[in-house]
Amino acid sequence: MITLSRKDKKFVQMGPFGRLNSDYTAFFLVNLITQQENVMKVWSWDGNRKSLLSVLWIFLTANYIYCDVFTLHQAKYLEAFLSGQVGDMVLTESFLLIYAAIMQIPMLMIVLSKVLADSLNRYANLIAGSLTTLNQAYTVMMGGSLHFMFFSVFEIATGLGIIYLAIRWKPHAM
Repeated sequence: MITLSRKDKKFVQMGPFGRLNSDYTAFFLVNLITQQENVMKVWSWDGNRKSLLSVLWIFLTANYIYCDVFTLHQAKYLEAFLSGQVGDMVLTESFLLIYAAIMQIPMLMIVLSKVLADSLNRYANLIAGSLTTLNQAYTVMMGGSLHFMFFSVFEIATGLGIIYLAIRWKPHAM
């Protein structure tokens, strides 16, 4: 959509010499539209914050999953998982239940970001984004492989992006 400033609107209506000129108006608009279509857009967002947040949660969840899958491709980690102990962590049923609950947060937020009322949505994204980002930052401090650190950069950046969008969600926009 093309929006014209007041100056452009007056110029289009009156023409370059201050007279009403419909031919010039049509020429001006065609050139303006052509110029707009030839510009490569890098970022296009329709302003729907709920959809953007949902997509960010999908991106975050996919990164969590792929990082775990890549980890299982390393023999030492696969053997450790199969033995039931990875470093200092013992993989008990209780540990796996807690881990499953933590992993439900981003998966639930994919749906909740789309369906919650705006005011509740803002707080849910703020809390869930903070929890998941802090959790990932904590695991990064424990160290890990290069691919883990690589994925973590994207996971933490996405979490910070979610938190930022939630904080910037103004009441008048709700």
